[in-house]
Amino acid sequence: MVMDAKESLGMNATKAAPSHSGVSSGFPSIPQAALWELLARDSGAGLLLCDTAGRIHYINERFAKFINQPSAESVVGKSLADIYPEPAAHERLEVVRRAARERRALAVESVWNGVAYQTILRPLGTMGGDPDLVLGLARHQPRRGTDDLPANVERVTLKSNNMGPLSRLTARELELLALIGEGLSTQDIAKRISRSIKTVEAHRASLGKKLGVASRVALAKIAGESNLSYDLLQQRQAQGSRLTHRQSDNNN
Repeated sequence: MVMDAKESLGMNATKAAPSHSGVSSGFPSIPQAALWELLARDSGAGLLLCDTAGRIHYINERFAKFINQPSAESVVGKSLADIYPEPAAHERLEVVRRAARERRALAVESVWNGVAYQTILRPLGTMGGDPDLVLGLARHQPRRGTDDLPANVERVTLKSNNMGPLSRLTARELELLALIGEGLSTQDIAKRISRSIKTVEAHRASLGKKLGVASRVALAKIAGESNLSYDLLQQRQAQGSRLTHRQSDNNN
């Protein structure tokens, strides 16, 4: 039986619980209904309440939209394995369990349907709640260096992602899209990748056709949502090349 989300969060009291150090958190008394409305509906963030078995106790409409589900109501009571394919479900369940086990907040970075998200996982056990429940607050992932994560919140980058329409792009097209997202002009992109302006324009036309958009602004928006980084793509390509060479050497 899936418990009520407010009950899961221990929201029967209106006063904030004291911190583990015994010092009051400093929060004033706030009606629980106001807190819940702010968190679940007014914050603009996706909200997920999940247990260490992978069962979803609550999800708001925003989070349901992030993971391409028809409604929040259709998701509550299901497990992560019902929502995500393997190994994505397994990887997400493991990070939920880790947050609960280590009693610490984790900033989980992932890509779903081509859009980059950052989900802060906080175990309720650290806030006087059920130790088997973890609360996730998701938003579009900000650019590195622009977010405001506390130093004690560890970043966890998931490997099992869904690149959506970006999966149809070649490595060169992904690089071009990243550079468009960084605001570079066609001439600057040509210099950066050592190609002619004509070649860059041809790549951009191919990008637009594959992604179903016509303007440079639309391409920049897609690049921003996916949080593509040209330097990171270059690093991954170099790592893949080194791995291929090592495998070739081993085979020889």
